[in-house]
Amino acid sequence: MTVHSMYGTLGPSEQAKIFPRSKPKAQKVVEKCYEMTKKEVESMKGWDKIKKHADEKWGTGSRRVVVNPKEHPGRGAVICSAGVTRVEFSEPSCVDSQEEDSGIFDEAKNTTRFIIERHSMFDARWVVGGTPQTSSFGPKLGFKTTIRIPKVYDSSRTLNSTTVVTNIKGAELNITARRGEYVDVKDTKKGEKCVAKVDVRTCDALGRGSFSPAARGWVWFIYDKPTGLEGEKHTNWAVKFDGLPEDDRTSFLTFSGKVQGRGRLNSKIVCEKS
Repeated sequence: MTVHSMYGTLGPSEQAKIFPRSKPKAQKVVEKCYEMTKKEVESMKGWDKIKKHADEKWGTGSRRVVVNPKEHPGRGAVICSAGVTRVEFSEPSCVDSQEEDSGIFDEAKNTTRFIIERHSMFDARWVVGGTPQTSSFGPKLGFKTTIRIPKVYDSSRTLNSTTVVTNIKGAELNITARRGEYVDVKDTKKGEKCVAKVDVRTCDALGRGSFSPAARGWVWFIYDKPTGLEGEKHTNWAVKFDGLPEDDRTSFLTFSGKVQGRGRLNSKIVCEKS
């Protein structure tokens, strides 16, 4: 579409600058679990195994597939958010530099006290996409999870960050995590002019992660007539599918993008007489 304005004709690229599209947002955030739909059950990799089990046990007669029926409370099916989501990085490109901390000057004592902060920081700007792009579970939902961030470089630390992964293609996943401590507390001698020199390493890499909400529970086969190839005959039969391999009841969502790790590493106090 072309937009005409008092300033002339605007093409798609100009329109995007003036009329930016809103970022995809989750319709609802899943803290732990939510009730499955029939469509989600039938989208599982293990659905054919469930269906085959029902065929062999109760026959292939006229029937309906039902999930979370009101007449059978406690025998429903849910999809649960992954507790921990792991990510992996490409080989990082790192730059070493140095920062100076001036410390806190005590006029009464004519000394400077240093409390040096060492930390590992992580910053990521990811976008949901890749192959597969989104999960067939929970379309347009957000899932709360903890991202387990591995070491970006050898001397950095493993970090965790709790966030929401949105199951929409193009949704952003921005993460900032930090872990630090204060060390090297030192009072300088009187009359000395000192600075703390801190080694800093900054690394850039590409990161990719996959989020895997998993299904568990029961799926019901409601037959028009009582059936059962062995023993009792009923119209309502259910299959508990928790025993399927997790891959058969999981639908992955992937995200990827740039990451940066930054660490304040070793430090030393450098003094000279004033």
